[in-house]
Amino acid sequence: MLKRTGPRHEKETIIQFCEGEPEAHIGTASAGYCQKLIKKGFAPSSLGERWAEFRIPKKSVSIRKPRRQASEP
Repeated sequence: MLKRTGPRHEKETIIQFCEGEPEAHIGTASAGYCQKLIKKGFAPSSLGERWAEFRIPKKSVSIRKPRRQASEP
C-alpha cells in the first residue's frame, strides 16, 4: 500500500486515454484514490512506496458534469 507521506499538493492522479488502446492508464500518488480503485476490484499493474499504476477498461472511467451550486436566497 502507498505510504501517506508528503504534502497533499504533491499527490497527483493522472488518467491517460489513447484512442488505439482499449484501456486507460491511471497513475496515482494518492493513497485514498489508490484504495478506491482496489476496492472497486482493479489490481495495480505496478505498486511502489509512493506511486501506483493501474490499467482499467476505458468504459470504467466516468467523466461527469459538475454539480450545480445552490443559488443563494
